[in-house]
Amino acid sequence: MSNVLPTVADVVAAEARVRGWLVETPVLESDIINRRAGARVLLKAECLQHTGSFKIRGALNRLL
Repeated sequence: MSNVLPTVADVVAAEARVRGWLVETPVLESDIINRRAGARVLLKAECLQHTGSFKIRGALNRLL
């Protein structure tokens, strides 16, 4: 395993590999959370994946 951070090209390539395998999940926002944080907070609903977590993205990308 490499200690090098991924590049934009790496992220684009990974997205292309996993496209079609995963559920496209929404980005959610809550006015209450935004107010409490004092900033805009966006939440990615990866719990809607078939596996119920975000981990499928990295695992599937590695396998493919």
